[in-house]
Amino acid sequence: MTFDSPAPWLYAICFTVPAVVIVAALGLARRYVRGTTLLAPWCWALLALAVLVGVEFLALLVSEGTPRWLGAARYVAAVATFCPTMAVLGAKRPQERAWHIIVLALWFVLALPALQDVIYHYGRPISLDSAWRGFVALLIAVGWVNYLPTRYWPASILYGAAQVVLLADYLPLGDKLGIDHTWRVPVALSLFALAAALPALGWPSRTTVADPAERLWRDFRDCYGILWAVRVDRRATETVNAAAPTDGSRSDPEALRANERTLIAHLQRFVSRSWIIQRLPSAFVSFDPPK
Repeated sequence: MTFDSPAPWLYAICFTVPAVVIVAALGLARRYVRGTTLLAPWCWALLALAVLVGVEFLALLVSEGTPRWLGAARYVAAVATFCPTMAVLGAKRPQERAWHIIVLALWFVLALPALQDVIYHYGRPISLDSAWRGFVALLIAVGWVNYLPTRYWPASILYGAAQVVLLADYLPLGDKLGIDHTWRVPVALSLFALAAALPALGWPSRTTVADPAERLWRDFRDCYGILWAVRVDRRATETVNAAAPTDGSRSDPEALRANERTLIAHLQRFVSRSWIIQRLPSAFVSFDPPK
């Protein structure tokens, strides 16, 4: 692998150190996703990291010159970072297992330009048309939109910024960013590492909420994003309203209890009962989720 600066060993350190930080942060997060459907996005994140780092190590093993396949391989590794965010969007039981096929298919579709490059234009830079560039930008925006209204908005911004760095050549006006190709992967991995480290360190801290049910919903929103949180809240509200007496005979405590029970029933499609009880010790979860 050819470098004007730095030396290959120094470059290896520059992308290995943030990779180790990411692995450590994912290791800490493992206990929080155990028993939830977020285990699948966790696995996709680990896979994306392995692909990113693996491509760089393979490139370093080439003794002379820059391998002709490096551009295509880096592109495939970069679009793999969409897999964790897309996996979150399907993280609901019982379809979360089948959703893996969709995530894998998305990765394959995004990687098609690299495959075409290898078959028809081996060694040339990958070129995307404006529609494809817009689609890549849209996928980055989906991750931002989903987590910006949550407690983890700084990590969301950093994660999206890392994707912009990796995919600058394949975004609208990406060539205007002026990001040096030599440092692109280390810089992106450093941003990923910071995005992973902030939640592991507990920053930003959780907002104090008096209502346990509200705290439960907020924790779910922070973990799964605003798209799932709004949908669950809407479905729970519709269920409660449909079951409410038309004569208004239900008391306020009964209504609150009904709201709580319905919310818990819907959350059981995402998280374990122990996850719910940790946040709502009085939760009654011995009933089946709604059909």
